Amino acid sequence: MPRENYADVLMDAGISPHDPERLEEFNALLRRTMENPHEAAAELMATRRNCENAAQAAEDLETMIRELVEKNATLVHVEAIRRTPAGEARAVCRMGQTLQELGILQGVDVEALERLQPWEFACVHDGVVIGMWNDDPALHASQLGDIVGFEGYADREQFQVRVTRPGHDTCVVRLAGSLRIEELTPDTRLILQRDDPRWAIASLPAEHSESKFEVSLDKVHARLEDLAGIDEVAEAYIQDILLRVVFEDVRDTFDLSPMRGSLLYSYQPGMGKTIFTEGLAVWLRDFGETHGFDVALYHVKPNQLKSMWWGEDARIVREELWGSIRARQAVPRERPLVQLLVFDEIDSLQKRGGGSNSAVSSASHSDALEALLVEMQGIASRGPQEGPPAHVLAIGLTNRPDRLDEALKRPGRFGDLIRPMPAITQDAAVEIMAIYAKKQTLPWSIDDESRTGVSLDEIRSRFLGPAAAQVFPLTVVQYTTDNQQTHDVTAGQILAGAHYEEAMNRAKKQAALRQVFGLGAPAICPEDVTESLLTAAADVARQMEADPGMLVQQLQIKLPVVRVTAVPAEELQHHHVLKLHTA
Repeated sequence: MPRENYADVLMDAGISPHDPERLEEFNALLRRTMENPHEAAAELMATRRNCENAAQAAEDLETMIRELVEKNATLVHVEAIRRTPAGEARAVCRMGQTLQELGILQGVDVEALERLQPWEFACVHDGVVIGMWNDDPALHASQLGDIVGFEGYADREQFQVRVTRPGHDTCVVRLAGSLRIEELTPDTRLILQRDDPRWAIASLPAEHSESKFEVSLDKVHARLEDLAGIDEVAEAYIQDILLRVVFEDVRDTFDLSPMRGSLLYSYQPGMGKTIFTEGLAVWLRDFGETHGFDVALYHVKPNQLKSMWWGEDARIVREELWGSIRARQAVPRERPLVQLLVFDEIDSLQKRGGGSNSAVSSASHSDALEALLVEMQGIASRGPQEGPPAHVLAIGLTNRPDRLDEALKRPGRFGDLIRPMPAITQDAAVEIMAIYAKKQTLPWSIDDESRTGVSLDEIRSRFLGPAAAQVFPLTVVQYTTDNQQTHDVTAGQILAGAHYEEAMNRAKKQAALRQVFGLGAPAICPEDVTESLLTAAADVARQMEADPGMLVQQLQIKLPVVRVTAVPAEELQHHHVLKLHTA
């Protein structure tokens, strides 16, 4: 063998020329191979097979030992991976009610251990982590536990959230890794881990059902400019909402108190409180379009907070009403949001148990009231908000402010702005009727001719003004107090806005019937308006005669009333246009 090749072979075999013992052993093997190469080749093949068999046997033995150990392993949840100062990885595992730090068998993927989800397991034998049970969908499905409602973040950096469990108070849980990138909203429902409810491990699709309380402003046709006699109260609301609710920087600069609730009342039904709040919401929406904020309107009707089931009233307030408000706030937006929450007949909540009117209250109403007070307090205590702010303003409407719980009238609730609905003057009565007389197709009888397209000014001067002048000051009901003094009550004192609308509809109907039957002028006559207006007043007078409390409440009479009498129809007949049909 050439010397160069001999040196290469020695180098490949890892034999140093300066190691005489190994060099002699190599030379002897080389001589034997050159003398009998076939025998040497067979010997080498046998040695190789023996090595392969030994390696396979060792591998099989390792597999058998690992399977034996894993069958006797304990399954535990890994809380964290801790590294010692020397760099050794240690697994912090939950063993029952305690945490233990365990070693990790060489060869176990430490990074995979760190990625284990709360429902996946590490396999532990004799105090050492020897493997994992993960990536198994059955594990996740078997650990799905209670469904809870998402209330908000407790600590975003630690992925901790507040949730409400059925039958429990609000608690804090931690989000599993799969939930940390999700956008959670108040509509989101989370699923807790069955054997460790400290973890939320899945979510259910949010239920985006339309709130039964929210009113689309696109479907509201009321306009403040169309409402008569409300200028003063409209100005008060607009100023306070803009200065104390919408423009926070201006409010803070001038040290104005915030407004969270208001009370709009009258002692007379039908005064237009509801339509006023609708017109106010529309005005704010139009103003906000050019001044950088949006408006949402919520209308709560009297019976919507009531249920025959115990505790359901409070749940409706907490989850359905305020839940819909929070859900709207959670919708991504680029502008501030003003949410007007209007309670119609808020006195239906009545007084809490123990109040002076407790005889008419119920436990369920008290629950609803308490829930309402808690939610309104939440408005006051809410901390800084992320993104554009959301402002909630609650407006309570009532014809019986004396029935309201005193707690509702406090500042920070409905006591930040308390206003009466303005009384209707004679001029305001004309303007209210004009609202329902402005359609250009209405035929009017002028100089014995039927004309359409009549201007409102002419309608006021020929029809509405004279009718109001005749009926408004007319005595239609009398009442006697316990000192035997009799007091006159005029039509103007008892007619509300709804009655003027009713009178105009009656006048239109009379003219329409003449047209259908071909009897008389097929157009609205001055007599139609006057007769319809007086009929409306006579109807209210008869109702008050039947129910004196209605008169006492509406006029806020302080002395005891012993008798209420409607003026007989025949005494009103001196109005030559009047033909009352007595009941």
